[in-house]
Amino acid sequence: MSPVANKRIKLPEPKRIKDWTRLHSKGCMYVDEDGTFTSHQYSLRLPDDTSVWVTIEPIDLHPEEDHSKKPPVDIILFVLRDKPDRDGNRLVTFTEQRDSKGKYCVRCDLKSGKYTLIPFTTGCRLRRRMSVPKGESKLLKKDKDDKYVLTKTFRDTLSDIFEIADLDGNGLLSREEFNWYNLRTSGEAVADEEWEVVEDNVELKKGELTKKGFLELNQMEAEDNEGDTEDLWVTLQTMGYNKGLTMDEACPFQLEVYTEECDNAVLKVADIQAGSSALHEAVCQSVINKGDTTKLKSSKELYMYIYLSDVRATVVLENKSHGKATVRLDCSKSRNCTSHRQDLDLEVDIPSGGCVVGQHILPLKETAEWSFMCTETVIK
Repeated sequence: MSPVANKRIKLPEPKRIKDWTRLHSKGCMYVDEDGTFTSHQYSLRLPDDTSVWVTIEPIDLHPEEDHSKKPPVDIILFVLRDKPDRDGNRLVTFTEQRDSKGKYCVRCDLKSGKYTLIPFTTGCRLRRRMSVPKGESKLLKKDKDDKYVLTKTFRDTLSDIFEIADLDGNGLLSREEFNWYNLRTSGEAVADEEWEVVEDNVELKKGELTKKGFLELNQMEAEDNEGDTEDLWVTLQTMGYNKGLTMDEACPFQLEVYTEECDNAVLKVADIQAGSSALHEAVCQSVINKGDTTKLKSSKELYMYIYLSDVRATVVLENKSHGKATVRLDCSKSRNCTSHRQDLDLEVDIPSGGCVVGQHILPLKETAEWSFMCTETVIK
């Protein structure tokens, strides 16, 4: 039977979840210039063994708008051990079940210790933009005193950026949150003297930056640059916005971790970086663990693993030989599908001793039935 992506799945939330300890953080997935992804990553410290319920879902910054025709970006979370096990694997689990709104979840039992939580997206829906707006939104204008001020459209966009950067959702930016924002937009941490400028010139509350203060900082930058918007556009582009001030190369998300038997667990943002080798290995290992295995006929040392769920198909190729291998994957007979690659029929190179993701496949329209078919041919 073909998978059906629009099933009304109710996530199996644990009973008495309100009695569990809730940890939470926002984050964001960004598309980089080379098509790779950068996101916030997290550390989870558990002083005690505990049952854990983890959810991650994309955030809709404007729920009042109609997004029914656009399927949700797939934001999945991988839970990794701090150190590899005896087999060299760090993967513990990943959020596998998903509801119709794009929330993924997993329930598992974790031993006390430290874990790394890494968000992931296949790239089937969040990807480099294919076109750019014809016009460019206006960021600044002059007021009656001939002073440069932020336009309303730009102020609204900055308000959204503030919401994304406010990782704990308290309506303020701590120095740490502002630092993560600065690392994304400039690649540099906030120095002490830079934070002093913030403290001395804009509105703070309890030592944290307010939304008004954040807008004031951007107003100061506009005035210092005498109306030159180049630096402002650099910031907007690194945050995933196009020239029309539409966020099309980023997806904010909400992460929640519930612990049943551990009251003093700690969830913290640990980094903001591109997908690492550890994430690649975890993705491949998840497919090997959960998928169907096929030994390719013309080779004793080439394996294909296919993970298939109601909402995703992933093909991983493993090469246990001493030389590079090339396999043709033809998924062109799949129906109502989109791939993270540009073609459903392509050749994939697998290095000696390596694993490669051959295809990520998602339904193109979630309101319609979809089916996945893949045939493989060993080229060399």
